[in-house]
Amino acid sequence: MTAPPGISDSDPRYDSRYQSAAGAGKLGMAIFLVVVGALFIVGLIGYVVVRLRAPEWPPPGTPPFFYGLWISTGILVTSSVFLHMAYVAVRSDNQPGLRRGMTVAALLGVAFLLCQAWNWSHMVGESVTPSGNLYGFTFFMLTGLHALHVLGGVIQLSIAAARARRGKYSSTFYPGVLYSAMYWHFLAVIWIVVFSILALGG
Repeated sequence: MTAPPGISDSDPRYDSRYQSAAGAGKLGMAIFLVVVGALFIVGLIGYVVVRLRAPEWPPPGTPPFFYGLWISTGILVTSSVFLHMAYVAVRSDNQPGLRRGMTVAALLGVAFLLCQAWNWSHMVGESVTPSGNLYGFTFFMLTGLHALHVLGGVIQLSIAAARARRGKYSSTFYPGVLYSAMYWHFLAVIWIVVFSILALGG
């Protein structure tokens, strides 16, 4: 990723400013991901501490692990796959593939949030609430924290997808695709960790 559409690396208008901006953007995103990752690590450590201190986990009367969380996981992983396809497409100037991958990834991000809302509704219907016990609190804390970041990712991804449909990205200029991919894959990994811990603990 070096220069905007219509400007080749050999064009006089192309200079180190483009490289500097690209490098700064990647570094900024990396730092942001480290900060967000630390936030989730603190939350996960809190969950583990609560679980280890509890005389029985999950508490008596807790419903079985809801299959809807498996569906959420499948949706998010599939979304990440489509976004990777979009990233590969833009690097080869495959504009139809870029637009398709970005659009499907964004739509699946929305589907993930809707599925999570269904999961929360089910848990509340089973009398598992944030104020009910520590299991309910940690469940909603972890899944809610992740969903909040996914919401931000969906907004970012939707903006990048709209720009892709307007032809703003090429094989030499695709910052929105790159940053979206970095953040989205990060969220997918975080969710797999959260999901695994909840599945093992629930």
